[in-house]
Amino acid sequence: MGTKEGIEMANKEIEAASMSARWVLIQNIHMAPSWISHFESQLSNLHAESKIFLTCKNTSQVPIGVISQCKVLNFENEVGIQRLVLDTYKSSSMDKRERIERHVLLLLIWYHSVILERVRYSPVSFKKKYDFNDSDYTCGVHIIEKVFESYDGKTETIPWNEIKYLIGTITYGGKVDDKEDLEFLETFAGAIFTERSFDSNFNLIENELTKENNEVLLLPDTTEEIVSWINKLPYDTPLSWIYLSDDANSLVKKQLGLEIVESVLDLSEDL
Repeated sequence: MGTKEGIEMANKEIEAASMSARWVLIQNIHMAPSWISHFESQLSNLHAESKIFLTCKNTSQVPIGVISQCKVLNFENEVGIQRLVLDTYKSSSMDKRERIERHVLLLLIWYHSVILERVRYSPVSFKKKYDFNDSDYTCGVHIIEKVFESYDGKTETIPWNEIKYLIGTITYGGKVDDKEDLEFLETFAGAIFTERSFDSNFNLIENELTKENNEVLLLPDTTEEIVSWINKLPYDTPLSWIYLSDDANSLVKKQLGLEIVESVLDLSEDL
């Protein structure tokens, strides 16, 4: 879902499921909020043996009327920064790239992973759970590859301002609608997409919180070092590494509790 063609195909399959027994899978319904608001009226017309499977994010706004007619299965995996970095790294073909390009791509992997991990702590981290995903990372890879098509081999000629603008402001920043959230994405991009990242003592996680605890994470160099470095990353993400204070967990749980209470109250009003 999320495109005109996707909605047309979904409607076509649902219509067919009203005529004969069919199983229909409609993915990412959160990408079509206006469509899902009208979906409830279509359920009563389904063939008795038809089944409709819907997928969405845990934070999606799905009408209570639809939920009440469905069997809901919830799958949520608290990934953590180590798993995010590892999974993203595996999709990057790093061993086929030259050292300098590999270095910049590793910065992108870290940038992407930190943002995905921070989203889990919304609204403490970001104002809302923005839909950052692998397509954003892929776009970032294309930006870096384009830069290195004309690269002359000198680290001082890497167009860092262009990279951090296209990645932080356009690619990821283009998905946010809050000034402070955009400011974080731009500031974070500026902090790691820099010539200083080639310094041997460059601290990848440097911020006010990590400075207080003297936390340091240095970058690896060779492909073998990168793999070892990733495997040694902590399974449970230190909150300071993603620019959050230690009370972020409790604040998120408190907010989640309030949202659950509101959902229960809304559901009880409809019964």
